[in-house]
Amino acid sequence: MSGKVGDIGRSELDNRLFIGAVMWVARNGGRWRYLPPNYGKWNSVFQRFQRWAKYGIWQVIFNTLSAFSTTNG
Repeated sequence: MSGKVGDIGRSELDNRLFIGAVMWVARNGGRWRYLPPNYGKWNSVFQRFQRWAKYGIWQVIFNTLSAFSTTNG
């Protein structure tokens, strides 16, 4: 999931941190406000989550993982 080179907040490492933040929220009851600060500002992470949902990025990720698990499982 490489990001756009030169764009702040869109690097590959930032994407990994972002997905880690989303996973943290999912594991801990979906409370964005309690996101640890090492993941960034909770509202910024939440807004990005919302944008990814709006553009269907999460659906693509889930479909890809689902297809991978059925062919390799």
